[in-house]
Parts: sequence; C-alpha cells; structure tokens
Amino acid sequence: MTGELRYTFAPDSEYVRCFAIHPTGQFLAFEAFHGIEVWDLTSNQKVQYLSFQWPTSIHFSPDGRLLASGDATAFAEAGGVVKVWSVPGICKDDVASQDDYGSQKIADDFNPKEIEDARKKTMVSITQRQGQSEFRQNLIEAYNRICCVTGCDVEQALEAAHIVPYRGPKTNFVWNGLLLRADIHTLFDLYLVSINPGTLRVELAPQLLATQYSEFLDKQIHIPEKASNRPSAESLKWHYEEFKNRSAIAKL
Repeated sequence: MTGELRYTFAPDSEYVRCFAIHPTGQFLAFEAFHGIEVWDLTSNQKVQYLSFQWPTSIHFSPDGRLLASGDATAFAEAGGVVKVWSVPGICKDDVASQDDYGSQKIADDFNPKEIEDARKKTMVSITQRQGQSEFRQNLIEAYNRICCVTGCDVEQALEAAHIVPYRGPKTNFVWNGLLLRADIHTLFDLYLVSINPGTLRVELAPQLLATQYSEFLDKQIHIPEKASNRPSAESLKWHYEEFKNRSAIAKL
C-alpha cells in the first residue's frame, strides 16, 4: 500500500453511509442520491444505477452476482427492509467462480489489521451521517446542543438535518437546518415527520401515529434564541407540503 489516492466518487453527495467492493475487486457499489451506483474500477465508469430510497447497507454475494441492500423505509407504505438485485452491469463472465474464493484458506481471510480498519470506517460513516462538519457545528451552537424535537443532549447522537434537501453549499445555512436526534433525522428525511410552519409543532405521518413516536405529536420544537439562526419559514413550508402530499397518498 502506497497511500496514493486512486479514485474519488460522489463528490457532490452530503454523505455516503455505505458501500461495498465486489469480491473480485473490480466493482464498487455505494449510496448516491437516493439510490446505489455501481462503478467498474478498471475502467472508472458507472455501469449501473439502482433506485433505492434510503440504503443503509450494501453487500455483494460471495460469488459476486447478486447485490443486496437494507433500507430505512420500514415505516413507508411501499418500503422494503431488504432488496436483492442481479446487477445487469456485471456479466457472468466478469466474475470468478465461487470456488475461486472458497479455495482460499480461512487463515488468509482473517487479518487483525482489518478489524481496526473496519472500526475507522464505522467512525467515518458516523461522522458523515451526522452532517458536514461546519454545518453541523453551526447547528449545534445555534440549538444549544439539544435536539429541537426530543430534547436529547447527547451530542454524538445529534445530526445536522437539511430542511430543503442538500443541493450543494448554498443549502448549508443554519436557517435551512434543524438539529435532530439520529432517528428523528431519518424520519424527517423520509417525510414521516415534519414541522408545521405556522405553529412550529411536530406532525406525524399516519404510519407513525400508533408507534412510540406518537409522544412527539403536536410538540412545540425548540428554536434558536438568535433570530437569524431560526429555521426559514419558506424552507419549513416546502418540507411540510411534501410531507402532507405523501401522508395523503399513504391514507389511500
């Protein structure tokens, strides 16, 4: 290993929480723009895009012919916990047989250094999920280090949520963000939780009304003391309208 940077992918994404490298080392699959992109590392070209609302884990099968991903849409009407694809961009002849992998000694597969590497990757994933550092730090300071919905004050569990989805640096302003506990952030991004722009109270999608999240229904959110740091009414209105549209569909 030389430490040389070989490739850079998804530079415009806010964060990439999960990825997987094909058993042959030829392909890379990673979360990108509410889906999964598969790239050929030998030609540095994208070979497939899989539409998937909120992938949280990605794995290739041992023979390299299937790709499985778990998602965070368990509360959504059409959501699936796990989906499996036969990736069209990867031909049968492009992958080695399973025997090629199974013939390796188990001892050769185990590398203690990889345990440390995995831990580092996990910490990077958490940092990326929490939000871009400057944007998150500004929200932490603006909201006095507490989730504006739950009141949670465990900083490691707090994430920088965009009200209008991330579209580059121009959306990384405090007034377009909320400081939310990780699970509330996920539900907010899925439009299962929203903030009424007129009352600044929490509203829930029908799927959540009979769950433990019902305790937050109609709860007044905590807002920053400084007026310029408070969430934009226009941003909240945009998210709330999307939330109402999706909630109406769920009732059908």
